[in-house]
Amino acid sequence: MEYQIRQYGLQQGALEIEYIEEYFGEFHRKKTADEVIGRLNDRDHQILMAEASLPDDPSIVVPVSYKVSHELRANESEPKLAD
Repeated sequence: MEYQIRQYGLQQGALEIEYIEEYFGEFHRKKTADEVIGRLNDRDHQILMAEASLPDDPSIVVPVSYKVSHELRANESEPKLAD
């Protein structure tokens, strides 16, 4: 299978993350698009997606994995980032 890597903006990237976490079902606590946007909205970030064609219909390309990188601050106010 061949993968394409694509960079997404915050709004669309957050929706794609929510879709991946819901569709694949392997995440213990699924993130919502609103949660992703709230966490990344006021900081430098990058959302990358690996996309692949569906085996049944190669003309349809869907996201299959994602990577999020973001700025960390010395005094984080977000508890999940303070760790």
